[in-house]
Amino acid sequence: MKIIALQNQTLLDLAIQHYGAAECAFDLALANDLPLDAELAAGIELTPPPSAPLANKQIADYYANRGLKPATAVDFDSFLGAFDGTFDDTFF
Repeated sequence: MKIIALQNQTLLDLAIQHYGAAECAFDLALANDLPLDAELAAGIELTPPPSAPLANKQIADYYANRGLKPATAVDFDSFLGAFDGTFDDTFF
């Protein structure tokens, strides 16, 4: 089984979605030789860790049954690009 990252998904998002627990992000990072804070490109295929158990089946099933796919990464460059310079540091 491969794990495919969607846009703005992190290892933490994928760990919760597939294994039901955030701590499984460590196993996922190790299995794919990635840092824990890796920026994942949409569509990248990750190899599931051989040692990662289904940490919390209820949570993993909840996400699967409802089609939930968390994506919590924020692209600050595009976010900050939304400001056109009209704002200044008046209130800082």
